[in-house]
Amino acid sequence: MSQRLWVRIGALSGVVYVVLLIAGFAIGVASAPTPPSIFGTPEQVANQTAAVTPMGVWIGLYLEVVALLCFVVFAAFVRTLTQSVEHEAQWLDDAAFGAALIFASLQLLSMAILGLVSYRAGTGANVATATALLDLRLGGYILSWSVGALWLGLVAATALRTGMLGRGLGVSGLLIALVWLASCIIPTSDVAQFWGFVPLVWTTAASINMLRRSTYRREITNSGVLSSGTLS
Repeated sequence: MSQRLWVRIGALSGVVYVVLLIAGFAIGVASAPTPPSIFGTPEQVANQTAAVTPMGVWIGLYLEVVALLCFVVFAAFVRTLTQSVEHEAQWLDDAAFGAALIFASLQLLSMAILGLVSYRAGTGANVATATALLDLRLGGYILSWSVGALWLGLVAATALRTGMLGRGLGVSGLLIALVWLASCIIPTSDVAQFWGFVPLVWTTAASINMLRRSTYRREITNSGVLSSGTLS
């Protein structure tokens, strides 16, 4: 595979992440027998776990897992890109990539817990246990916002320092990251729930920006990470 194709795959993985995540969420919600609740009461959890989990919920969950794997690929690509243009504070790139891995890990753990509860639905599972597991799942999901905001903020800061993505994406990324971090204080509010989708818009815009700018391809191709001696 050519170096340019690898670069395009890396940049495109950001768009794929967003598309699969939204598709999985939409399919899961549409297929669920009852609407999902945030820190639901035992009565709500009992209704959610009374019947066997529909196939659509499993399809949605699977798509979301694949989406997060694509996010890890995109985060690695962004790290390679930022290190090729950032020569003074590369530790920021490492910190951003570490935050991305923690973000993906927390979200995957959250999905694993949801999968366990869904698997036991319709089998007479203990409602108190299911409630505790779902609360734990939401706690991990909300905690992931903080490290997601850290990743976004560090990438946006590097973009501003280097002009990597343009000033607009850099400034908007910092603002989105700050609000995303602040939303952890009021996680059950409508604002916090809505804001969780805003970083997806930024990620899509950044991914498309990277695809369109041929200068990025030259930067990465000329860097030591994707040199002609390592890829063909």
